[in-house]
Amino acid sequence: MSEATTQKTDARASSGAILCVDDEPSILSSLRRSLRRGTGYTVYTADSGRAGLDILEEHPVDVVVSDMRMPEMDGAEFLSNVSQRWPDTVRILLTGYADLRSTVDAVNDAGIFRYLHKPWEDIELKLALSQALELRHLEFDRRRALESAWAANQARDEFLANMSHELKTPLHAVLSCCRLSERAVESSDTDLLTESISRIRKNGELLLHLVGELLDLSKLEVNAQALEVSMCDLVPLTNETIDELQGLASEKRIALSLRAPDEVRVQLDRIQFAKVLRNVIGNAIKYARLGGCVEVEIELVEQTVRLTVTDDGPGVPGDELGLIFEKFVQSSQTKSGAGGTGLGLAIAKGIVLAHGGAVDASNCEPNGLRVHIRLPQVPCPSA
Repeated sequence: MSEATTQKTDARASSGAILCVDDEPSILSSLRRSLRRGTGYTVYTADSGRAGLDILEEHPVDVVVSDMRMPEMDGAEFLSNVSQRWPDTVRILLTGYADLRSTVDAVNDAGIFRYLHKPWEDIELKLALSQALELRHLEFDRRRALESAWAANQARDEFLANMSHELKTPLHAVLSCCRLSERAVESSDTDLLTESISRIRKNGELLLHLVGELLDLSKLEVNAQALEVSMCDLVPLTNETIDELQGLASEKRIALSLRAPDEVRVQLDRIQFAKVLRNVIGNAIKYARLGGCVEVEIELVEQTVRLTVTDDGPGVPGDELGLIFEKFVQSSQTKSGAGGTGLGLAIAKGIVLAHGGAVDASNCEPNGLRVHIRLPQVPCPSA
């Protein structure tokens, strides 16, 4: 007959989930008493190795404390199973002096963190558990740091590959147009020369924009984005940006509209916040469907200015919504074939945060993305 009970203790102390396994009820009772006060542990108990494995199947456990001598499955076999199936769970063995040889084998085979001789001292047990939990947390932090570093490196590698492509495309176009210009000069073909110069200018402007994004990013990374704020009416500033992007919208037959009060005055760095508007509205135009629409709305809600940009494009997978404002990251739903560096929203976020605001995104139904920008109607921190 197995026993599986849970004892939750003082939440103010260090937390952790402990599984105690022993076939003697008095030992389990003693373990519960030892861990009842002042530890903050969640304690599970089982009276056999099989019952212990069942509990591990159902509950995340940080540390397992097991007796050595148990019928059917002894502590060495039980902890060996734990080692194979839940290798991150720290393992502690309770053993008598007569079991020393078996204990050594268990240390080698099951990767025992610590073994304690019966009868153990209460302070000795609590110290061993504290050290085991510290090891567990350090390993968790190490793995999380490695995963974050791997993800950051992968994103950076993808960005560099994408940036290389984005820079090469206009550079090749400029060089090609230069060759055409040389032939046009030789043949006195003024029409070809005019067309070539126009293409050089267009691709030069694209290169300048790409380099500008990299410079903006570098400033944000070293917190060197100095703001020169003043009281500004956000409505005409947004209208100016929409007029600037109207040509891009027309190429895709996108209806670009603004809904706003007559006036919305807020403390802004006009030049920097214009970058936010260009990046966010331009991003919406880029991913809106052909012949679709992009809507911009400005609202006043208590002491907050809310600017919302909505497109009818493919949207973003829910688990990626929190990532699209990060450096070097583009949504898996939108990055194929759309071009761009993936820096626009990251730069926009940095500028909004520097104004004491906030930015996030949500998906629309049935499709599309909505970007929300919120600004305080008070002097921002950088003023």
